[in-house]
Amino acid sequence: MRKPQGLEFPALRIVHGPSGPVDIAVCIADIREIAFADILNLLSKTELDRSFRHACDLQAEQTAKARGVLRLMLAQCTGEHPESFEIAEGGGRAPRLLSNPWQLHFNISHSHHHVVVAIGRTLLGVDIERIRANCEWEAIAAICFHPHENEHLRRAGEEARLDAFFEIWTRKEAYLKAKGTGMTEDLSAFSVVAPDEPVSPDDPVPILQFWSIQEFNAPCGYKAALASDRPHPAVGYCDLQLLFAAPYEPPAAAARAGALI
Repeated sequence: MRKPQGLEFPALRIVHGPSGPVDIAVCIADIREIAFADILNLLSKTELDRSFRHACDLQAEQTAKARGVLRLMLAQCTGEHPESFEIAEGGGRAPRLLSNPWQLHFNISHSHHHVVVAIGRTLLGVDIERIRANCEWEAIAAICFHPHENEHLRRAGEEARLDAFFEIWTRKEAYLKAKGTGMTEDLSAFSVVAPDEPVSPDDPVPILQFWSIQEFNAPCGYKAALASDRPHPAVGYCDLQLLFAAPYEPPAAAARAGALI
């Protein structure tokens, strides 16, 4: 099978990462910097209904604005209109493109005022978490972490232990989202403590794919991680302001323009 090629962003500068095509594009956004007026024309009727039905709900705002960012990123990769993408939901599966001739995968995560959107031609998952001490993290680690991960926490200094917990948690969740299983697996059955290395689950069921995880620069007070089935993916980071400012040209329009030259 032919290996999918990297992503191109013809009208958008990737501001951090490789200068050429990338395997995965990531956008980290503060939803307070995105006005609803800027995304209303991009969203589907279902997305709009959900937003207005829960207009005062932070999660609804996170979801709507993340979808707006996703649609703009998809438009940059494909040349299609942002509002043209049909996104299927439900059935116990992650949201996905209903029609996908580009072989694109995407994943979204949000926490408090920040969202992360990642797209690529590789299986992927992202997670972002706000660091907070009032979440009973020690009890969660005792139940959900692999012995290697709990040993990693013990070796961390007392002041660094909370950060270490969220580093592990975001890596675990990103990995499970990339696999498509979500939080249905036994979280204590695998370890993700080695930074930027392939995941090696202690799982009796063989893992047929080669998974890797990497952390990326999250806003102050947050931790974030990206998981992929590609060993060392080239990752580019999209600037939010450039994303909203960048033009896009549908393929049909581009073909017509070429015929007139």
